[in-house]
Amino acid sequence: MTDNAWGKRGLLLLVLGALAVAPGALGAERGPEKVFRVGATALPPSQGNPYTSVGTTSQFVWAAIYDTLAKEDNTGALQPGLATSWENPDPVTWVFKLRKGVTFSNGETWDAPAAKKLLDILRLDPRGLAQASNREARRFKDVLAPDADTLVIKLDEPNAMLPRHLTQLLFVAPAHLDKVGFDGLSAQPVGTGSFVVEQWLPEKVVLKANPTAWRKPKIDRLEFLTLPEPVARMQALQTGQVDVAFAVNPEQVAELTSSGLTIFKRQPARIFCIVFQTRDPASPFTDVRLRQAVSYAVNVKAITDTLLGGMVEPASQGALPDMIGFNPALKPFAYDPAKARALLKEAGKPDGFSFVLEFGAGTLSYDAAVMQQVAADLAAVGIKMEIRPVSYAQYARLVVAGGWKGSAIPMDYLPVGSDALRAIYRGSHSCAWNTPWFCDQVIEARVNAAGTEPDPAKRLVMTQDLLKTYRDIAESLLLFPILGLDALGPRVATWEAWHDIPQFHAIALK
Repeated sequence: MTDNAWGKRGLLLLVLGALAVAPGALGAERGPEKVFRVGATALPPSQGNPYTSVGTTSQFVWAAIYDTLAKEDNTGALQPGLATSWENPDPVTWVFKLRKGVTFSNGETWDAPAAKKLLDILRLDPRGLAQASNREARRFKDVLAPDADTLVIKLDEPNAMLPRHLTQLLFVAPAHLDKVGFDGLSAQPVGTGSFVVEQWLPEKVVLKANPTAWRKPKIDRLEFLTLPEPVARMQALQTGQVDVAFAVNPEQVAELTSSGLTIFKRQPARIFCIVFQTRDPASPFTDVRLRQAVSYAVNVKAITDTLLGGMVEPASQGALPDMIGFNPALKPFAYDPAKARALLKEAGKPDGFSFVLEFGAGTLSYDAAVMQQVAADLAAVGIKMEIRPVSYAQYARLVVAGGWKGSAIPMDYLPVGSDALRAIYRGSHSCAWNTPWFCDQVIEARVNAAGTEPDPAKRLVMTQDLLKTYRDIAESLLLFPILGLDALGPRVATWEAWHDIPQFHAIALK
């Protein structure tokens, strides 16, 4: 660890020591009010605006404020949300029946006209079209509200998985949004979720129970505290300053359980990977052989065994086995340094090459150690990976808006709604991304054909074929399913997560 890193750690420990004397510094004094505190790795860079950022780190906060039409449970099944049912009467039409008796936290009514108003802002209004992560609504040809309880979405082309894809579309209060704009929404988020924002500070968010929520919470306040260093989160948990600590390092599990704390393993929903810049002529990764060389040079199995305690296995593709379209015939790249050297020689780089990885550390407890081991494995075959740190906010901008200075960044495959195709069909691993790092027009034509195939059985086979193509050309360095471990303090009676996202309405204290 560098002197600077030790300095940050020392400062955090001093702060936590002070907080142990004055617990009110982290939020409201404990008393009759049920206050639940979470030690988080980061907060959404766009605060309460859910349309300008991506990533599960942001979803952890937004899930307490906003709702979606449907939600995915841990079996992969869709469960009702703001919609209670849906049907697909023809390939380009979806009809949703909406939940009755729901209001936004500012008193606006949730109904089909409200949903239509929001979707029209997102798909027609220049303010909505400018939102970097607003992609789904742009594909709606028309949105209708024939009555208060029925929302009809007309598509520009078939999408057999639309309800699954909409599990990522958060609904904000449309009249409020129209009045304050997206910048105003950042500071004043209004949704139908179980909590409303009381205070949003750079390192802390305080939420209070939403008295009109259709899913009323069991606690009075929910506080998110930014503690980027794993040691700081664990110290905060052990001293009672937080009730749950996100992103436990697997190496800390034994110590925490021996001290009486509980470890909660969230069901993985994403594949961790390193994506390559393949569109810049100056990047080495325009050459498929160099991407493949990287994949053969990294001993992913050793990483999962040593750094993640064998809790996950190396990934064979950008999807998990329980997802629609997963290809069971695929195997992870073998660890084969000799094959990597042969590919380097074939590509005219017998002595290797250098590249820069821009790295926003801290969103996972083990990500820095993983990147260091990847760099060590690559160095063994002559490939030098320089790890260049950036802040989480900078990293989020690189993902959404581009502007890379290097040739690689850590990323994930997020198959929205357990649709294995979604990450490459108009997702981040496609030509359709805002600033794509990978775009092959021949492959993209196949992706679009699969995405618009109305027959689910044919779509599944096409998806499996595409996952094989992406794997074979080493579009990314596939690593492993993202392991989400939460440490629970002694006051926690109930803590649930569906497909990696905590269910904040269900939190209960002893």
